[in-house]
Amino acid sequence: MRFNQTTRLLHLCIMFAVLIQLISEQLMKVPKPGETVQPVEAIFLGLHEWNGFIVLAIVAFYLMYLSNDNDGWKRLFPWMSTSGCKGLWQEIRFDIPGWLKGRLKKPGEAHYIAGFVHGLGILLLIGLGSTGIMIFMGLASSGEMNTDIKLLRVLHANLGTLVWIYIFGHIGMAIIHQLKGHNVFREMFSLKTDDPET
Repeated sequence: MRFNQTTRLLHLCIMFAVLIQLISEQLMKVPKPGETVQPVEAIFLGLHEWNGFIVLAIVAFYLMYLSNDNDGWKRLFPWMSTSGCKGLWQEIRFDIPGWLKGRLKKPGEAHYIAGFVHGLGILLLIGLGSTGIMIFMGLASSGEMNTDIKLLRVLHANLGTLVWIYIFGHIGMAIIHQLKGHNVFREMFSLKTDDPET
């Protein structure tokens, strides 16, 4: 599948911003009432908080960018149309059994499954960013939080775990495609040409 320059640039921006979130999450510490936080941990907490706004802004811009692209919406969210549902179900029925036998279509030939997975990633980031903002707004500087914020922190942490799983699965599929000779890395990281989306 060929993507235009803007789509590839937004994909790269999301990728790097999410990477910063995952790294900062490992190095930060949310203060607890009466507990002292090390300066480095506080810096990474601040980075995580503000970069979360950036991730959500990029994802929102990406969705706005797609607002005039009906095919883009159908690719990311195939369940929103009858033809998308049929196409996704057809690929699930015929392509997934082939994966178990080592057959993997080129990215341009597998339209619905890849789009569906990317759409799930977008929804996951929206959920993660939204819960993160609510925690940011409801967490006192002392670390005190009410019951609702505590529940949101649990949800936010679980969504974060899903992002880790998603990232490893995404990278794994890209590597498998690359080993099959599909040159997905060159397509993902090239910003030289402005090819029309298909």
